[in-house]
Amino acid sequence: DIFYISMSGWDAHKNLPWNEENHLPLLDGAIHAFSNEMKAMGIWNSTAIIQTSDFGRTLAGNSGAGSDHAWGGNYMMMGGAVKGGQVLGNYPDVLTDDGPLILQRGRIIPTT
Repeated sequence: DIFYISMSGWDAHKNLPWNEENHLPLLDGAIHAFSNEMKAMGIWNSTAIIQTSDFGRTLAGNSGAGSDHAWGGNYMMMGGAVKGGQVLGNYPDVLTDDGPLILQRGRIIPTT
């Protein structure tokens, strides 16, 4: 079975701290409740949760205490049989505009 859900409101061109403080606990609670139910049903080890985003965010803030669109989305996978604790791809060693993978205002060039 495949289930799809969507949670809007992450496009934080302004008030990024407020956005994260209000959205992350909701997302955390939903994932926690879902994983607990899958464990109670005995199917957690055959369950995978995949979180996707269609674009990244700039590392540098904008004038509205927010962040603007950047390259590369963020993806996470979790589940009972997932070997977690890994970051796939090359995380930049330098996060300033002088870094080899950084464009203007903290836009990172994806490596994967």
